[in-house]
Amino acid sequence: MVLTLALLAAFATAQLATAQEAAPPTGATQYFGMAAGFVTGYGISYRNWPDVMGIQITGTPVISGGVTALDLGLVGLYRLNDAPWTRFFLYFGGQGYYSSSSYANGDGTSTATTTSGGFAGGGIGLELIFFDHIVLDIQGGLQASFGSSGFGLGPSGETGLFYRL
Repeated sequence: MVLTLALLAAFATAQLATAQEAAPPTGATQYFGMAAGFVTGYGISYRNWPDVMGIQITGTPVISGGVTALDLGLVGLYRLNDAPWTRFFLYFGGQGYYSSSSYANGDGTSTATTTSGGFAGGGIGLELIFFDHIVLDIQGGLQASFGSSGFGLGPSGETGLFYRL
């Protein structure tokens, strides 16, 4: 694990040292894919990044039997540096979630539970770009959580896999 992180850091440092302000390929401003993280949310994700600033929306609706759940994330993106195979950026935003479930007990009664809350935070991210269109995101930073279970602060980890148009 340490070796992998060291190699990734060396690769990213080399990219930063030799980077030119390169724009993404023409028309490659929209991304579709999957994302997961405390701040970005989890599920199907859309990103629009036409210039230095961009936006990412991620969500997952689940309605099945007695379970209803919704997760929705909205994140602002700010590009720090572009290189041919990498992009460093800052992100800031949050996600909210809602979950409701009910089930029948053996005695003929039913039990319902509801959970809601969210996360807000930000940090720094790295895009690794393969074949000009496949993008792997690795992001890390700080987050604050709030909701049914109280309030908390902690580290944030995010990841995503996108196809860039």
